[in-house]
Amino acid sequence: MVEPKRERPGFFPSMLLGFSGFSWLLQRPGAWPAAAVPMLVWALLSALGLSASIHWLKPWLAGALPPWSESFSTFATWTLTVLAGAAAVWTALVVTPPLSAPALERIVTRVEADLGAPPRAPQTFLNELWCGLRATVVGLSLVAPLLLLALVLDLLVPALAPLWIAIKLLAGAFGMSWGLLDYPLTLRGMRVRERLGLMRRHAGAVLGFGLGMLPFFWLPCCVFVSLPVGVVAATLLATELLRPDQDSIAIPS
Repeated sequence: MVEPKRERPGFFPSMLLGFSGFSWLLQRPGAWPAAAVPMLVWALLSALGLSASIHWLKPWLAGALPPWSESFSTFATWTLTVLAGAAAVWTALVVTPPLSAPALERIVTRVEADLGAPPRAPQTFLNELWCGLRATVVGLSLVAPLLLLALVLDLLVPALAPLWIAIKLLAGAFGMSWGLLDYPLTLRGMRVRERLGLMRRHAGAVLGFGLGMLPFFWLPCCVFVSLPVGVVAATLLATELLRPDQDSIAIPS
């Protein structure tokens, strides 16, 4: 039998890949320990940052601040301590994805095995950490200027607010796709220029995927579930986008 050539995922099908990723993860309890790593990393780093703010920074501030009135000094000390704790939690949120990269890439491997993707060369632990770090840094460097420009233009020309909102959504969708697709693409040795070309050729699918994943990450309580779900969905998409072009696929009858 001959199966006709499969179509690449388009804009709207790609928007639904997040639900496919969630379904895949829900049905495979063996992948749950790896999926739980981002939450554990964030919780540990946040606890360390909050403990440092309360047990080390607060006493230091109490002795370092000028001798104002006791009530004002207490207020200033606690305010700065709370701000430092909030900064520690935010910093933990930013560094959690790269630190969780080795566990997330185990999920990539499982998804690729389920899909029958071609084998790839194994990566060292340091390479896996670098993969996650690059996903964060490069994604921010590409998206942050666009978001900043849209924010400035929104303040300068508020009458065009719908246009600036659309630019922010598109930039956010691209950044989301870039960050999540970096896991399977880097593990396959795809360089930055090559992946930019891939995303340009399949712009509809990439933007649809990013827009579909944005709501998952807008829910603060679900962000650490959304990260492994997004990695699964990104691997599903990347496997399809990297599939060789064939007019037909021979299947044994």
